[in-house]
Amino acid sequence: MCRSFGLLVFACALLFGQASPLEQIKNHPRVREAERLFALGQRAVSEQKAEEARKHFDQAVLHLLETPADDPARLVLDRYIQDLAERIYVIDLE
Repeated sequence: MCRSFGLLVFACALLFGQASPLEQIKNHPRVREAERLFALGQRAVSEQKAEEARKHFDQAVLHLLETPADDPARLVLDRYIQDLAERIYVIDLE
């Protein structure tokens, strides 16, 4: 029991201060482009241009979905796609 606790403390110590997986991919080219498209969508929403906003949001998600399956960051990108879709959904609710 004590050894397991020690391993848990050690693992937490290694993780402390490290960026989350999502933060680690913020400079991935696909993430940067998706964020640019998302920002354009947000701007279109603020300008009451719903159709244009939807186009940009869709492009952002599709751009991420086109990531090759063998991309080393693919699993983290999949999580990022979920997060982005949730952000878009919240905007759609407003």
